[in-house]
Amino acid sequence: MYDNKHVGGLKPLSVDPRDRSLGAAFRLPPLSELPSSFRHVPLSIKDQGVSDLCTAYATCGASELQEGVELCPEYSFAVTKDLMGDPEEWGADLRVAMKSHVKVGAIEKGHISAIPAVPRRLSSWPADLKDKAVVHAKGSFMEITGPYDHFDNIRAAIWLFRNEKRAVPFGVRFGWPLDQIMMNEPNDAGEGHAMYAVGWDLLVHDDYLVVVGSAGRGAGSNGIHYFSRSIINKYVALYGAYMFADLTKEEYLARIKPRIEWSIVGILRAVKQILAALVKEKQTALIPVPPVPVTKVSRLADWAKAIERIENMKKFYPGHNNPGALRYSRFQTGVKDGYATFATYTDGWNALMFQLRIACDGRSQMYSPTDTLLDFFKKYAPSKDRNNPDKYAADVALMLDVPIDIQIKELM
Repeated sequence: MYDNKHVGGLKPLSVDPRDRSLGAAFRLPPLSELPSSFRHVPLSIKDQGVSDLCTAYATCGASELQEGVELCPEYSFAVTKDLMGDPEEWGADLRVAMKSHVKVGAIEKGHISAIPAVPRRLSSWPADLKDKAVVHAKGSFMEITGPYDHFDNIRAAIWLFRNEKRAVPFGVRFGWPLDQIMMNEPNDAGEGHAMYAVGWDLLVHDDYLVVVGSAGRGAGSNGIHYFSRSIINKYVALYGAYMFADLTKEEYLARIKPRIEWSIVGILRAVKQILAALVKEKQTALIPVPPVPVTKVSRLADWAKAIERIENMKKFYPGHNNPGALRYSRFQTGVKDGYATFATYTDGWNALMFQLRIACDGRSQMYSPTDTLLDFFKKYAPSKDRNNPDKYAADVALMLDVPIDIQIKELM
């Protein structure tokens, strides 16, 4: 079990009016244009160990996507600390870490023969490295802003610049176990930690940012975590989110000038809309609203999707048309590697749904409707088959946003 003791190093941001706003310079695409899932493939998965270098690991990881070569986070952190003027103080903030790639650049990992004994001091590094670092210098960086919440502004920015492979370094307070894959709720137990988003995915019924960490491939799913909207919106407000850009100051001002001029027209239009809405609200305030009937919605399909997702993460690859990794089914057409095979994916999906349904309604000889999720997975994915039923149940509970001790009949 991994813990989160060796992640950290990110300081909260202070407001700086000099930040260049991405939303002011570019019109982000409508959310309706975004696909249900999209991601860049990180060039490398890094491990910062017990250091406070997370800002450098996040910014170097984001830069590598564009540069196409692996960069040296230790050197970038030394540049960051030199810009901050406090080489011995703990951590850094994300803004200065981004600035280090603009002011100096970054060094290819292959150009470093050895890491200095005191790597956080720039004076410990060979002076001629600055001449090599400029090759990977960025033109500028921009704060992720726009018409949506932080979560969707990040998604829209990644999609807008997808051809340029621009990722988004951002910060969270990391209080989860490192081997946890999906993060659904904020957890303030840990420290500030910088990571970078490379895309998003639709998991079960919600969008999640696909995030690259710096705790090695043993963390999350091969180094990748999935962050919910509530987490991103809470922590980006505290730690920030940025993207590398290629705009000079003059180009940036040229882009935002016409939008500033048009903003006055937009303000007047917004005031008019607000006044019209207030009048309409006053007119309809006395109209009685009938109560909305409360209905229970089956979660079986969501449960099945969660199982399929986890089996894919466990490397149960297609070839069986068996999304639930069922060992036996009355609907199977055969057996492959000890698992049931089905004629089509739809047949396999229906078999999984049937298994969950009879487990919940009492028709199964193995499961009981009063079984908890944990009870269910101790039978469905027993440890004797090299499974971890406790983690399996916990991950499904997170995906469904239900307690692990919920009785399975409640999911029906």
